[in-house]
Amino acid sequence: MMLQQTRVESVVAYFQRFLRRFPTLDSLAAASQEEVLKLWSGLGYYRRARQLHQASRRMAGGREKQIPSTYKELIKLPGVGRYTAGAIASIAFGEPVPALDGNVMRVLTRLLALPDDLARQATRNKLQQIAATLVPEKNPGDYNQAMMELGATLCTPRHPACGSCPLRRLCRARDAGNPEKFPVKAARGKAPRVKCTSVVVRQNGKWLLLRRPAGGLWEHLWEFPTLSRSKQDLSPAEVQRRIGRMLGLDAQVKSQDIRLRHQLTHRRMEYRVFAATAIRRPKKISLPLCGPGRYEAYRWVADLDEVPVAGITRKILEEVRANLITRRHGKIAKLDGV
Repeated sequence: MMLQQTRVESVVAYFQRFLRRFPTLDSLAAASQEEVLKLWSGLGYYRRARQLHQASRRMAGGREKQIPSTYKELIKLPGVGRYTAGAIASIAFGEPVPALDGNVMRVLTRLLALPDDLARQATRNKLQQIAATLVPEKNPGDYNQAMMELGATLCTPRHPACGSCPLRRLCRARDAGNPEKFPVKAARGKAPRVKCTSVVVRQNGKWLLLRRPAGGLWEHLWEFPTLSRSKQDLSPAEVQRRIGRMLGLDAQVKSQDIRLRHQLTHRRMEYRVFAATAIRRPKKISLPLCGPGRYEAYRWVADLDEVPVAGITRKILEEVRANLITRRHGKIAKLDGV
């Protein structure tokens, strides 16, 4: 589940930490969603964590009280699609079914010089059928892992190592001299830009975080107070006024020229970041999200590891900490209280 849309090297540390905390199906099922999200924090695609948690509870509460051993039953679980079901069934249980991830699809489209658009479901269905005919009855898990590894290490998206590939004599794309042309993908439109202003508020050694509501981007994750902004940048005075009105927060906002970009699958987030020192704690929470909806709770934390946060929240704090100095009267000084 962690490997869906994520590279192995990005997953290893998360996997090891996750398994130390949740070594059994029952331990994962008994955990709170917030604890699961906290251990997933920074890995991205957080729906996977919620669905894995839901799946664990369904399995632990079922008649068998264990992980299903067949593709047919695995694919019924939340968050388990054809690739995940195929990988688990073949690698863990020896069922001869394909595991068609992005690497395997790239290998197959090049072997066949398949001209079909990979973005179309019909093309993926065709590849699924082709892959199913190739999986051997004996050691199907080894075969599937070999195909995935081939795509990850040799048959790469750019500059494939065709000379070292064990399938080079079978590859039509190599014979045609244009392996990088495959897989064919229709041109995507530009991802829309979402502009936000994020305010890193600190008081007495703790950071103010707000929790995003159910549904939408970063569901139930915590982040620094974040405002929508138009084409015009907000001034420190305007930011101070807005968070004061919306949070009941008396804070001194410091101007910092911190700008961050965060690329998501379907949108590009652009942040301007301010640091602030709170004089008193907020009386209410009515701050609208940078997007539809409103925050549902707030919390002061001494460390971001106390709650589940997205990777961009950690990135924002790192940038603020790296910019904690400003020139005043020709001298270098730390921003008060941050």
